[in-house]
Amino acid sequence: MHFYRNNTKNKVIPVAITKSILIFFATFIVNNGVDVLVDSCDSIQKDILFMILKSEGDKIKFCSSPLRDRKYVICAFTNLILEKY
Repeated sequence: MHFYRNNTKNKVIPVAITKSILIFFATFIVNNGVDVLVDSCDSIQKDILFMILKSEGDKIKFCSSPLRDRKYVICAFTNLILEKY
């Protein structure tokens, strides 16, 4: 995501891309657990998941349809916060 931002003219990641990534993370958490996602992301770069959420987390509000995705995102990121903070 940061590579995309750094290599575009206006330095903005489109909402559609961010939304898809957040839904992917949420689905991954629901199916595999928070620790697996955090460990996988940390193997790439320490705390990269939380850096992404800090910079792009406000776009979670766009994960609203279909309703299944909204529920996945709300539940998954709530679990992430509860288990890691």
